[in-house]
Amino acid sequence: MASKHILIVTSYLILIMTAFRYVDGSRLSHWSHLKKLVDKTSSGNNLKPHFTTINVNITIKEDIKVGSVVFVLNATDNENDTLTFSLDSTGQSLFNVGPLNADTKSVNLTLKTALNRELNTRYEFKAFVSDNPSDITRRREKTFFVTVIDVNDNKPVFSKQSYRVSVPENATLNTLLLTVSATDADEGTNGDVKYRFSNDSRSVDKFEIHSNGTITLKGALDYEKESSYELTVVAEDGGVPQQRKTCTVVIDVIDISDMPPVFYRSIYIAMIKENSPKGTSLVKVTAKDGDIEVNNAMKYEITGGNSGGSFTINPDTGLITVNGSIDAERIKSYTLTVRASEVPEPGFNASTRVEVEVLGNAPLQSTQTARTFLETKKKATAERKTSNQLIFLASATGFLLIWLLIWKLPAVLDMLCRF
Repeated sequence: MASKHILIVTSYLILIMTAFRYVDGSRLSHWSHLKKLVDKTSSGNNLKPHFTTINVNITIKEDIKVGSVVFVLNATDNENDTLTFSLDSTGQSLFNVGPLNADTKSVNLTLKTALNRELNTRYEFKAFVSDNPSDITRRREKTFFVTVIDVNDNKPVFSKQSYRVSVPENATLNTLLLTVSATDADEGTNGDVKYRFSNDSRSVDKFEIHSNGTITLKGALDYEKESSYELTVVAEDGGVPQQRKTCTVVIDVIDISDMPPVFYRSIYIAMIKENSPKGTSLVKVTAKDGDIEVNNAMKYEITGGNSGGSFTINPDTGLITVNGSIDAERIKSYTLTVRASEVPEPGFNASTRVEVEVLGNAPLQSTQTARTFLETKKKATAERKTSNQLIFLASATGFLLIWLLIWKLPAVLDMLCRF
């Protein structure tokens, strides 16, 4: 006779009323199967698997290689059912879920994509475990947090690749010239930037760079010696391994008026006939500013040797002209001292010498006097040249005699002895 039973399920409480009558006693296994079904149904929420992973915070260095195991998800199930793990969309973008380890009821999470702390420092995702993937009510979820740890993978970056500044050559020491700036995307010590000049930067004795990027004047400048400096600045962080970057700094020195004028000639030679009328041109002297870039105007004046005020000079052009009586019998020559002064005042000044020979009125005498005057100058120059040549010849001859005495005398004596 068939068994008759009534099964009533209300929430998580199951009442079973059944009556089994077996005629032959051969179907008792049905009772065991029914009992297991009832036990499983009566267990309620405990039937769902649950995570045994306690730590929900995952810490990963940003330079970890793709494919590396970064975390392990663990779960358990009271009925020892087969478990399935999955992730939400955020988790799926970060990790791959490894195969289930049936013994430990766990799966490995492996990194799916490269991390960059500078783009994202923290992620949040949900993980799911289920004993029946087709039934969403049979799964549990847990929220995990991922923190990306910085590594020193960024170089400092200058705000400009090259800097340029101009400074007057009379700038005082410790004058602030400019400030270079570089930033590092890393954090902490890895992003702490310091500055220095490179080892191959020239004239670093003239300048000093501080840890905050300011560059100040360390030594005196001189435009006439060096008009521009090109330095290489190194920005380096405090990470390991240390990252660095360079930039170029050009410092242009501005010329100022700190050099005296320079005459085109160290001495001027001129001749004038006696009784030349007033205003007759004698010679023009010219001086320029000793500074290279500065071009101050010049004022000229005769400061010495102008006996009787015989000559005058145009203060603007430097042209010397006759101003009084010129008499060869009274004064045969003049040595004028001419000074050039920079304008505006007070300016630097310099002096030169003007040698003036007065020629008589007789044509032959004038010609002879001029010729004598010029030849005297040439003769003095030639005599100095001849004297130098004689000195050199005497020195060479003496050296040759000494060489012969030291190195050849024994050979000569040996040859004479043979005769």
